Amino acid sequence: MTCVSVNTQIVEVTVYPHQARVTRLGHVRVEKQMLVLEIQDLPATLQTDSIQAYPAGSAKVILQEPEIQTAVPAVSSEEHTTKLSQQVQQLEIAFRACKDQLAVLNLQRTFLESLQEKSAVSFAKGLSQRAMGLEEVAGLLQFLEQSYTQIAQEIAQQERLKQDLDHQLQSERQQLQDSQAPEPIPRYRILLPLTVEEPGTLELTLIYDVDQAHWAPLYEVRLNQALRDVQIDYVAQVYQNTGEAWSNVALKFSTAAHLKEPTLPPMGVWHVDLSNTRIVTPEHTANHSDSRRSRSDILEDTYRMLGAVPGSEIPADENDAPTRLLNTYTKSAIVCFPALEPAVVPSGDRPERVKLCQLQIDTQLSYVALPQLCSAPYLQAQLANPLETWPLLAGTAHIFKDGGYIGREPIDYVAPGESFQLSLGLDERISLRRELIAKETQTADDCCDLQSYRLTLHNPLEHTITLNVIEQIPLSQTEKIQVNLVEATPSTTASDPGFCQWSIELKPQETQHIQYQYAVEHPCDMPILGWDNQ
Repeated sequence: MTCVSVNTQIVEVTVYPHQARVTRLGHVRVEKQMLVLEIQDLPATLQTDSIQAYPAGSAKVILQEPEIQTAVPAVSSEEHTTKLSQQVQQLEIAFRACKDQLAVLNLQRTFLESLQEKSAVSFAKGLSQRAMGLEEVAGLLQFLEQSYTQIAQEIAQQERLKQDLDHQLQSERQQLQDSQAPEPIPRYRILLPLTVEEPGTLELTLIYDVDQAHWAPLYEVRLNQALRDVQIDYVAQVYQNTGEAWSNVALKFSTAAHLKEPTLPPMGVWHVDLSNTRIVTPEHTANHSDSRRSRSDILEDTYRMLGAVPGSEIPADENDAPTRLLNTYTKSAIVCFPALEPAVVPSGDRPERVKLCQLQIDTQLSYVALPQLCSAPYLQAQLANPLETWPLLAGTAHIFKDGGYIGREPIDYVAPGESFQLSLGLDERISLRRELIAKETQTADDCCDLQSYRLTLHNPLEHTITLNVIEQIPLSQTEKIQVNLVEATPSTTASDPGFCQWSIELKPQETQHIQYQYAVEHPCDMPILGWDNQ
């Protein structure tokens, strides 16, 4: 039986939470009735029970069951490795030269476009003043059009050359990496028997799954304070060490748990029951779990920011951990995101970022001031995920403000049409000052510690802002200690125990003050745990 080698290229990859599905495409002319197609150099991470093959094209064939063989490459000689290294260097030089030529051609095209715009005005003046005839104008316009068409054709040729060079470069780099390995890396080859009913060109699609590939959602959030709008770039951070490069391929990113077996999986039954473990409420413990999160967004952020104060700690959500991320976001949505354009993801330990989409969102900006901790307020953005777009999966947002990078923040799952909030860091243009203005201890049957504070808020901006000011006061956990807010000017609006909250509107260049006093009553002969009496 005749064996025919088929050259295939990766054209599409779908990345799942724990693996990837690769689609290769190859063309071959088939004539004889019985043939074996050979597809070589497939990666060692290939899952042998996942292979699928589909014929198309002018030839009519009947496929048989494929045979998979392991091929251990021979140890590369030093001469062979050196030759590969030289080929990679030559391809890199050719690739850079192609990019440079493309840049020059694009500059020429831009110049011609600008020249055409300016010439239109000059020609109109020349015709009106009869300094130019119609034949002269037509000749110049024809010359510009021909020049533009020629440059466009050269750009298209260079783009094709650049793509071919990139494919060759990725292949040569992979071969060089394999040749430099201390031991030869085993590869697979597939033998695909078939019967040719009508000769012609066979278009073969080969699909298989590979290990050592996964992805995680990532966001780049960019705020323009002057325009008060937020741009969110939806990004897939891809990790793949499959042993083959994905070069200029159509990429998709799925949250589904990929199943390769053709058999319909059983669904089973989903049971829920009551647990013998009681749900711990806020009144019984200071350790806050997800089931407790019924506070406002502002106070929720405040609890996090005041984590060092006894009684206010919130443990990190274990779903935020990178090791848990890929196991949890599929519970919220089963979706498949296509990349905006073909991408290059080389095999290796370094993650690559692939853009999925871009959202332009109007935002409502507000400020949260925590004078006990910071001398400037935190800028908060209230956003809404557009109804007609994708859900935002749980991931990490990298925050940029007015062109500068300010940090990162976790994002929980946000459904289409759902509102969410992002903290955009401190706005140090706005000043906060907190002063202890009175401290007094009164003794009778019990001791009473009185403390008074003054907050000074100043807005140096040219527009009015609203500050949500939050102060923390002690929260008693025993009947022997009584804590009371004695006075507050203006009146406090917080409803959560242990907090005072004010909503202050500051006009441009305006300064306002807040004063409050609280009392802590306790037995004089008993020290107070968590109270520094300052």
